[in-house]
Amino acid sequence: MASLHVRRLAPDDVDAAIFRALRLRALGESPHAFATRLDDALQVSGEQWRQQLAALATFAARLDDREVGVVRGAALAEVPGGAILRSLWVASEARGHGVGAALVQRVIAWARSEAHTRLFLHVRDDNHEAIRLYERLGFEVSDVAGARFPRRERPGEHQRCLALTGDR
Repeated sequence: MASLHVRRLAPDDVDAAIFRALRLRALGESPHAFATRLDDALQVSGEQWRQQLAALATFAARLDDREVGVVRGAALAEVPGGAILRSLWVASEARGHGVGAALVQRVIAWARSEAHTRLFLHVRDDNHEAIRLYERLGFEVSDVAGARFPRRERPGEHQRCLALTGDR
Protein backbone atom coordinates (compact mmCIF):
# COMPACT_ATOMS: atom_id res chain seq x y z
CA MET A 1 0.00 0.00 0.00
CA ALA A 2 1.29 3.45 -0.92
CA SER A 3 2.26 5.86 1.83
CA LEU A 4 0.86 9.39 1.38
CA HIS A 5 2.10 12.33 3.42
CA VAL A 6 1.11 16.00 3.01
CA ARG A 7 3.05 18.75 4.76
CA ARG A 8 3.36 22.51 4.71
CA LEU A 9 6.51 23.77 3.07
CA ALA A 10 8.70 26.22 4.98
CA PRO A 11 10.45 29.21 3.39
CA ASP A 12 13.89 27.58 3.52
CA ASP A 13 16.28 26.43 0.81
CA VAL A 14 15.31 22.74 0.96
CA ASP A 15 11.57 23.33 0.72
CA ALA A 16 12.02 26.09 -1.87
CA ALA A 17 13.85 23.56 -4.06
CA ILE A 18 11.01 21.05 -3.59
CA PHE A 19 8.41 23.71 -4.42
CA ARG A 20 10.38 24.86 -7.47
CA ALA A 21 10.68 21.31 -8.81
CA LEU A 22 6.97 20.62 -8.30
CA ARG A 23 5.88 23.92 -9.81
CA LEU A 24 8.13 23.57 -12.85
CA ARG A 25 6.87 20.04 -13.44
CA ALA A 26 3.27 21.23 -13.09
CA LEU A 27 3.79 24.07 -15.54
CA GLY A 28 5.52 21.74 -17.98
CA GLU A 29 2.92 18.96 -17.82
CA SER A 30 -0.23 21.10 -17.48
CA PRO A 31 0.52 24.51 -19.02
CA HIS A 32 -3.16 25.16 -19.79
CA ALA A 33 -4.09 24.92 -16.11
CA PHE A 34 -2.06 27.88 -14.85
CA ALA A 35 -1.70 31.59 -15.58
CA THR A 36 2.08 31.37 -15.00
CA ARG A 37 4.16 30.14 -17.92
CA LEU A 38 7.07 27.72 -17.57
CA ASP A 39 9.51 30.13 -19.24
CA ASP A 40 8.65 32.80 -16.66
CA ALA A 41 8.94 30.37 -13.72
CA LEU A 42 12.38 29.27 -14.92
CA GLN A 43 13.56 32.87 -14.35
CA VAL A 44 12.42 32.98 -10.71
CA SER A 45 15.31 33.21 -8.24
CA GLY A 46 15.79 31.03 -5.17
CA GLU A 47 14.93 34.00 -2.98
CA GLN A 48 11.66 34.52 -4.87
CA TRP A 49 10.70 30.85 -4.37
CA ARG A 50 11.35 31.27 -0.64
CA GLN A 51 9.30 34.48 -0.59
CA GLN A 52 6.37 32.65 -2.19
CA LEU A 53 6.54 30.02 0.55
CA ALA A 54 6.54 32.77 3.19
CA ALA A 55 3.58 34.56 1.58
CA LEU A 56 1.32 31.60 0.77
CA ALA A 57 0.44 28.48 2.71
CA THR A 58 1.99 25.88 0.42
CA PHE A 59 1.52 22.14 0.85
CA ALA A 60 3.36 19.32 -0.89
CA ALA A 61 2.26 15.71 -1.18
CA ARG A 62 4.71 12.84 -1.03
CA LEU A 63 3.63 9.40 -2.20
CA ASP A 64 6.08 6.77 -0.99
CA ASP A 65 9.45 8.36 -1.78
CA ARG A 66 8.40 10.92 -4.40
CA GLU A 67 6.98 14.45 -4.31
CA VAL A 68 3.82 14.22 -6.43
CA GLY A 69 1.58 17.21 -5.73
CA VAL A 70 1.31 20.77 -4.56
CA VAL A 71 -1.35 23.31 -3.62
CA ARG A 72 -1.39 26.79 -2.12
CA GLY A 73 -3.77 28.83 0.00
CA ALA A 74 -3.99 32.58 0.51
CA ALA A 75 -6.23 35.10 2.24
CA LEU A 76 -8.48 37.20 0.02
CA ALA A 77 -8.23 40.74 1.36
CA GLU A 78 -11.12 41.92 -0.84
CA VAL A 79 -13.56 39.28 0.52
CA PRO A 80 -14.16 39.41 4.30
CA GLY A 81 -13.49 35.95 5.71
CA GLY A 82 -12.40 34.71 2.31
CA ALA A 83 -9.43 32.58 1.33
CA ILE A 84 -8.48 31.02 -1.97
CA LEU A 85 -7.14 27.63 -2.94
CA ARG A 86 -4.61 28.07 -5.73
CA SER A 87 -2.44 26.06 -8.08
CA LEU A 88 -3.54 22.52 -7.23
CA TRP A 89 -1.51 20.00 -9.21
CA VAL A 90 -1.04 16.24 -8.92
CA ALA A 91 1.47 14.29 -11.01
CA SER A 92 -0.20 12.04 -13.56
CA GLU A 93 1.27 8.87 -12.03
CA ALA A 94 -0.19 9.78 -8.62
CA ARG A 95 -3.75 10.49 -9.72
CA GLY A 96 -6.34 8.11 -8.33
CA HIS A 97 -4.42 7.65 -5.06
CA GLY A 98 -6.21 10.33 -3.01
CA VAL A 99 -3.44 12.91 -3.43
CA GLY A 100 -5.69 15.70 -4.73
CA ALA A 101 -8.23 15.20 -1.95
CA ALA A 102 -5.49 15.13 0.70
CA LEU A 103 -4.01 18.38 -0.62
CA VAL A 104 -7.37 20.16 -0.77
CA GLN A 105 -8.26 18.96 2.72
CA ARG A 106 -4.99 20.44 4.04
CA VAL A 107 -5.88 23.82 2.55
CA ILE A 108 -9.36 23.55 4.06
CA ALA A 109 -7.82 22.82 7.47
CA TRP A 110 -5.38 25.72 7.05
CA ALA A 111 -8.20 28.12 6.09
CA ARG A 112 -10.26 27.08 9.10
CA SER A 113 -7.25 27.48 11.40
CA GLU A 114 -6.86 31.04 10.08
CA ALA A 115 -10.55 31.74 10.87
CA HIS A 116 -11.60 32.08 7.23
CA THR A 117 -15.30 31.43 6.63
CA ARG A 118 -15.23 30.75 2.89
CA LEU A 119 -12.71 29.07 0.63
CA PHE A 120 -12.80 29.92 -3.07
CA LEU A 121 -11.11 28.35 -6.07
CA HIS A 122 -11.13 28.66 -9.83
CA VAL A 123 -11.29 25.69 -12.15
CA ARG A 124 -11.37 25.23 -15.89
CA ASP A 125 -14.81 24.22 -17.14
CA ASP A 126 -13.29 21.25 -19.00
CA ASN A 127 -11.33 19.91 -16.00
CA HIS A 128 -13.96 17.30 -15.14
CA GLU A 129 -11.77 15.29 -12.74
CA ALA A 130 -11.00 18.36 -10.63
CA ILE A 131 -14.64 19.46 -10.69
CA ARG A 132 -15.74 16.03 -9.41
CA LEU A 133 -13.11 16.24 -6.65
CA TYR A 134 -14.25 19.71 -5.59
CA GLU A 135 -17.91 18.66 -5.64
CA ARG A 136 -17.14 15.61 -3.45
CA LEU A 137 -15.46 17.94 -0.96
CA GLY A 138 -18.44 20.32 -0.88
CA PHE A 139 -17.39 23.17 -3.20
CA GLU A 140 -20.33 24.76 -5.00
CA VAL A 141 -20.44 27.06 -8.02
CA SER A 142 -20.17 30.68 -6.86
CA ASP A 143 -19.99 34.15 -8.31
CA VAL A 144 -19.11 36.17 -5.22
CA ALA A 145 -17.88 39.57 -6.35
CA GLY A 146 -14.27 40.36 -5.52
CA ALA A 147 -13.22 36.72 -5.09
CA ARG A 148 -11.25 36.66 -8.33
CA PHE A 149 -7.66 37.58 -8.98
CA PRO A 150 -7.78 39.89 -12.02
CA ARG A 151 -5.25 37.89 -14.05
CA ARG A 152 -7.24 34.68 -13.46
CA GLU A 153 -10.37 36.02 -15.13
CA ARG A 154 -10.20 33.80 -18.17
CA PRO A 155 -12.92 32.43 -20.39
CA GLY A 156 -13.66 28.76 -19.85
CA GLU A 157 -13.10 28.92 -16.10
CA HIS A 158 -15.51 29.22 -13.18
CA GLN A 159 -15.39 29.91 -9.47
CA ARG A 160 -16.41 27.57 -6.66
CA CYS A 161 -16.78 28.18 -2.94
CA LEU A 162 -16.83 26.07 0.22
CA ALA A 163 -18.48 27.46 3.35
CA LEU A 164 -16.10 26.74 6.25
CA THR A 165 -18.64 27.19 9.01
CA GLY A 166 -20.97 24.53 10.33
CA ASP A 167 -20.43 20.80 10.63
CA ARG A 168 -18.36 20.17 7.49
